[in-house]
Amino acid sequence: MPDRRLTTLHGLPVVLPDARILGVVHDVVLDDKASSCTHLFVVETPDEIVEGGMHVSIPLSWVCLLYTSDAADVYR
Repeated sequence: MPDRRLTTLHGLPVVLPDARILGVVHDVVLDDKASSCTHLFVVETPDEIVEGGMHVSIPLSWVCLLYTSDAADVYR
């Protein structure tokens, strides 16, 4: 993922490979020593995907793309 302000990730949808929405980014988990993001904390998860709609943390390495409302701004 290119260098970006972590605050720009807040509220972005997290889309699964089968195009279902997992939820939205609420926060990030940082590795203090490496000064990098390691996980995304996802909220608003649907019961059909996450039992009880619990919030989840997913490794950033699982994320392929994050789209913002500006189609020219894509995170890889």
